[in-house]
Amino acid sequence: SDGDHLAINAEFPGLRAIHRDPWIFLVSDLLSRAECEELMVKAGPHFQSSSGYSNNFRTSCECRVARHETQRLHARYAKLLNVPVGSLEAAKVSRYRRDEFFRNHVDVLSGTDFLENRIATLFVYLNDCEAGGETRFLSLPSQRSLEYVVGEKVCCLSTGR
Repeated sequence: SDGDHLAINAEFPGLRAIHRDPWIFLVSDLLSRAECEELMVKAGPHFQSSSGYSNNFRTSCECRVARHETQRLHARYAKLLNVPVGSLEAAKVSRYRRDEFFRNHVDVLSGTDFLENRIATLFVYLNDCEAGGETRFLSLPSQRSLEYVVGEKVCCLSTGR
């Protein structure tokens, strides 16, 4: 911990930092290919458009998976983040098809003292695609782009709590 961020479990297997300020970590093999496929199957029939609430920042479809169906995953995530399982949001599966996107954004919200706010964002690439599919961090000096590995977890820590 640097005093401004969540104290991530630095001993978590496969964890490596790729950027500081903001902190961005990768965790190799956090989910197996079978676990990734299981999440996609659970979400498959329940996808709903994201565009209705996102003001055209996101054109994907998404589904929240019931907590009782992701207990093992949440336990792993809580261990990584050093937080109680109950403080994690329900897992969300997002699906992007050709030409769909999520525009540049910041997950942390300002002026929300009366609301819950994210102190970390975790995302996992659940499958392969032929082209695209990368995540770009446009605010970094190098405009770093991540090419994904199925089952690899990306963890971005927001400033503040």
